Amino acid sequence: IKNIKYMEKQSKNDLMINRIVLNNYLITKKLGEGSFGRIYQAESCGLQYAIKVESKTKNQGLLETEANFMSYLEGRK
Repeated sequence: IKNIKYMEKQSKNDLMINRIVLNNYLITKKLGEGSFGRIYQAESCGLQYAIKVESKTKNQGLLETEANFMSYLEGRK
């Protein structure tokens, strides 16, 4: 329960909350954070999405690798 309260407190101070990204997705709350970035909940056209944001200062290129892997798994290569 402490972790959830901490996450909610951090989300309220997060500058990404209530921002529109990619001209279409409204960031509504922070879902989690790790050593390479953050994951946010976003909404667009009544649907909910998860958006992963990689830190610029710790940019390892992992997000691009993940996107390529996901495309490969979906058959888009």
